[in-house]
Amino acid sequence: SRRRGGDSVEAFPWCALIATPLYWLCLICKHDVARLLGRQGAPAFFDKASIDQTNDVRRAQGVLSIGKVVSQSERIVVLVTPLYFKKLWTMFELCLFLTLHSAS
Repeated sequence: SRRRGGDSVEAFPWCALIATPLYWLCLICKHDVARLLGRQGAPAFFDKASIDQTNDVRRAQGVLSIGKVVSQSERIVVLVTPLYFKKLWTMFELCLFLTLHSAS
């Protein structure tokens, strides 16, 4: 609990447990919701969620599909962590996007 002006305010740790999955659900499903409301949105590709991280065969297939996804993308959003620069496909993804969109 936190003290604010002498009053005890209980912090609800379960709020984070609810808010985090709800955030990702909204982020991932926003295009489906927009479509249901009659609005058209561009699809999103999350390499971490779209490329299998545990199965080597499916991971290779996912990495091979990056070129098509990136070539059809208008923009890229990168959440950079130290691990980002250690994975070959993330660097490939960024370099390919920058190469294909360098004129625009």
